[in-house]
Amino acid sequence: MPSYPLSFVFMLGFSFLMAAITCMKAVLNNGDRAAFYCSFTYISIFFNCFFVIIGFDLGNYDFLSAGGLESSPALWFNYLTPTFMLFFYREFLDMKQHSSRYYTLITVGLYVLIACAGLKIITTFMPFAVTVFEGVSLVFQFVLLGLFIVLPLYSLRFWRHEIYRYAAWSSWFIILMYATFLLFYFGGIIMPSWLGDNILFGISAVDSILFWIALTVRDSQILKSKTLFEKQAISNEIRALRSQMNPHFIFNSLNAIKAYNLSNDTEKADLYLTKFSRLTRQVLENSAAEKITLENELNTLRHYLEMEKLRAGEKLSYEILVSDDIEPAFIELPPLLIQPYVENAIWHGVLHKEGGGMVTISVETKHALFLTDAPILQITITDNGIGRKAAALHGKATQKQSFGTKLTAERIKHLGMPSPSASVNIEDLSEGTRVTIMIQI
Repeated sequence: MPSYPLSFVFMLGFSFLMAAITCMKAVLNNGDRAAFYCSFTYISIFFNCFFVIIGFDLGNYDFLSAGGLESSPALWFNYLTPTFMLFFYREFLDMKQHSSRYYTLITVGLYVLIACAGLKIITTFMPFAVTVFEGVSLVFQFVLLGLFIVLPLYSLRFWRHEIYRYAAWSSWFIILMYATFLLFYFGGIIMPSWLGDNILFGISAVDSILFWIALTVRDSQILKSKTLFEKQAISNEIRALRSQMNPHFIFNSLNAIKAYNLSNDTEKADLYLTKFSRLTRQVLENSAAEKITLENELNTLRHYLEMEKLRAGEKLSYEILVSDDIEPAFIELPPLLIQPYVENAIWHGVLHKEGGGMVTISVETKHALFLTDAPILQITITDNGIGRKAAALHGKATQKQSFGTKLTAERIKHLGMPSPSASVNIEDLSEGTRVTIMIQI
């Protein structure tokens, strides 16, 4: 029955866990190469411990020496562990972007290490090639030492970096531990197996912690940057939608003024133009702000309804109902959110109905599902017009109808990102249409 240090049993389970976690990180981050190399590092440590435990007695185990372990697969994984570790540093510290010279130097060194690992496999099955194996081992050790010296020097620039500093500290920790091994080895000091095992365990444990912190901090920064980018993209899209809403509103109002002029009703045209100029100024002022008060939005809506009442006469009636528990001066919402749906109800519902109809705008609050959630502002626009199906039969009504409401629906959809805090619902009634806008406040 082979004997082996208990620290190898711990490292077996620890490396397997870290390999699984870092591999999952790599997959979740769209194939992140640094995380994959980190995972391969732990996989090689796992197999190193595995082969030792299942049947290879280490005796006086020497991390550097090839003597006595020429046929051990465990030693081959000792070649792979630092190789994958250096691949991780190269990718994580983004050497290709920060320094092409260091990137080339590390890459050439890695090719040499890989070649040594390959030759190790060949010489494992060639007992007569012990001398060759020792030469390969020597080359591997000195190239690895050189890279472990270069890496901390490169990492000096990241000593205080928010993300890279953990990898920089790790590189200095590794070179100190590696130098300790060299001191024992070339000094002719026979290192007790328990000391070598514990040093190996310590290096792996501390390095694993630093690796994990580095990857976690970087993932957090990537997530923050991605969230900020998405919010900025949404904000830009909302601005673009709002910039399209203003010309749409102005175009429709100018058409009404044109109709008065064509009918030679200059008095109404002048009155309408006066109201239109005031309303346009208010709309443009509101559009400069991300949000306005509900009071401001309702005042703008009243001005608009007065203009439409002037144009439609007795065919249009309207009312605005605000719940007593609402203080419009203290509630904020995006500008020009209600008007497109009111316009739609008037132009394509009420005015096509014989004898006209009624548009009702009601504003109330709804209790949130959970006490920790913000209350919900519910805005309902109801008309008793001809309904959407009948409106679709009136020439190009569907095209005109879809433009304003489609833009507003897009704005409301983006208001709910990244969490569903806003929504709009349109339903057909037995007579007319009801639009319900829900916004968390």
